Amino acid sequence: MANLLHIPYQSYQRYENPGTSNPTLKRIEQIEKVLNENIVAV
Repeated sequence: MANLLHIPYQSYQRYENPGTSNPTLKRIEQIEKVLNENIVAV
């Protein structure tokens, strides 16, 4: 997944832990594109 997002795996690991994650909207959009899913609906 980190490779698909073009980020270091350490950065991706932070997103897997809700206690330490604070993703930006831009990063959430990138994850949505890779997964082909809607994570946030506005």
